[in-house]
Amino acid sequence: MLVFWFLLLGLKPLTAQWDVKLTGGLSSSRLKTGYYSDMRSYIGMDLGVGMVYSLSERHKLAFDIKKVARGSVIPFEDNSDRYYFYEFDYFRFSTRYRFSYGFSKLNFHGDLGAYVGLMHKAFYVYKKYDPWNSTYTDEWVGRDIKHLLKKGDWGLTFGLGASYPLSKRIQIHLDFGLDKGLLNINRLDFQGFKQYNHAIFAEVGMAYRLKPKQE
Repeated sequence: MLVFWFLLLGLKPLTAQWDVKLTGGLSSSRLKTGYYSDMRSYIGMDLGVGMVYSLSERHKLAFDIKKVARGSVIPFEDNSDRYYFYEFDYFRFSTRYRFSYGFSKLNFHGDLGAYVGLMHKAFYVYKKYDPWNSTYTDEWVGRDIKHLLKKGDWGLTFGLGASYPLSKRIQIHLDFGLDKGLLNINRLDFQGFKQYNHAIFAEVGMAYRLKPKQE
């Protein structure tokens, strides 16, 4: 794969230069569907590890594995403040082409690539109803709906970010990104009811260079 990128971009490879990265942050996701028009964003936490391979000073390849939270918040149709939500957890794998450009020590980058997700769990979460008093309680109840959804997900991913070196080997990163799901994750597809994962995320990370750039 690395040879393919060298040939495609006409690049001269650097001496083997890998950065290992730990990341964590928040994501705001929403299921895209034609069935519900007023879905709200679900806020979750993303954690992961990744590696960046430098093809040249400006051209790089980035890979990561993250545990991400996805879902949507759906308000009731009675205009009350009641709502329920979908809560999904995925193991997400991505590969991205990265273009970097630096100003002094500060380095900016843009990412373009694809991701594949493997569903870990899926819940429909709602407040318990008390039939004796005809009201909803404050107790949240989660119903497992993993069997109603496809096990996988895939789509495109885009990102912008910046990094700053703390030492010759250690860098701190700030990244913003967008995942656009292209697979209908609804297994039943009832009456054309399709669901696609879309999410934006912000994360901070720390990277360690396995072999420092040679002067």
